Amino acid sequence: MQIRRLTVEDAFIAAKLDKACFSTPWSEAAYAETLSNPGSVFLGGFLEPEDLTGDGTAESMPGTLIAACGGVNVLDETDISNVAVLEPFRGRGFSRRMMEELLSQEKRLGIKIFLLEVRASNAVAISLYESLGFREVGRRKAFYEEPKEDAILMRMDLE
Repeated sequence: MQIRRLTVEDAFIAAKLDKACFSTPWSEAAYAETLSNPGSVFLGGFLEPEDLTGDGTAESMPGTLIAACGGVNVLDETDISNVAVLEPFRGRGFSRRMMEELLSQEKRLGIKIFLLEVRASNAVAISLYESLGFREVGRRKAFYEEPKEDAILMRMDLE
């Protein structure tokens, strides 16, 4: 997987990825607005030949956006708002690679506090975030829609 920073020109494909991954996805307009914000850092993971699933679908073509993550920075803190990987590519370490690259780039920008919300039922994501150094700091009741579910608020502080 090749990782690069997403631009406003990527808003359409980022929204398409969101739609495939989430019950309440961001729109193309929401991505365009966020990607044009100089305080945002959003990364895309693009399929390389060695990542192919071999099923012959459009999602298995080199150059396809298969993963994304990013957040918006305010002062020395970032709110990570999206972490997504297309279903056929889950469980192969792509989320970890995306998050590690995002955290690395954000640290170089001087970010010291990282925040995110995750569905309370998403044990795989919670485990990933904990392994990266995040810890639970609270809950947001009925934060998610479709289905209605609590969010776990997680935080990581750099020394």
